[in-house]
Amino acid sequence: MENPYQPPSSRVEDIRPVDAGLAGRGVRLGAVMLDGVILAALILPIEFAMGVFSQLRANVLAHRGLPIALLFELTLLGLVLFVAVQGYPLVTRGQTWGKRACGIKIVDPEGRVPSIRQLAIRYATILLPGRIPFIGPLFGITDVCLIFRDDRRCIHDLVASTRVVSA
Repeated sequence: MENPYQPPSSRVEDIRPVDAGLAGRGVRLGAVMLDGVILAALILPIEFAMGVFSQLRANVLAHRGLPIALLFELTLLGLVLFVAVQGYPLVTRGQTWGKRACGIKIVDPEGRVPSIRQLAIRYATILLPGRIPFIGPLFGITDVCLIFRDDRRCIHDLVASTRVVSA
């Protein structure tokens, strides 16, 4: 017969912390900054050769913005350069060069390299809303601020079902 005064027993296991394996916020920022430097090193000489800076100066002095066609061309140029430089490491390892240098990578919910579709959705979620006047900057700030959640997933991670972990 069991002792009616004995406390109940159960097997208790340690709970794995939510942030186990997730890349740190500072490391993610460093990786994005490195990627920005890489892209800027490629795109700025091209923009200079295209006369973008001369046109920008003239338009600022005349209190006008850049023509929409030029903004579209620059966005397309940036996208082409991004895919040319970062496409292969993203598709094969889930890493941009900045993420690789910082020791982090993008993974799907199962921990695998994300599909091309997931990567396209992830980066389109960053790129496209940013081009909408007034809404773009607000979206960008909101996206970045979500990194302070417990799971450290930004809007682009949530939409694409990805997360960034230590490599």
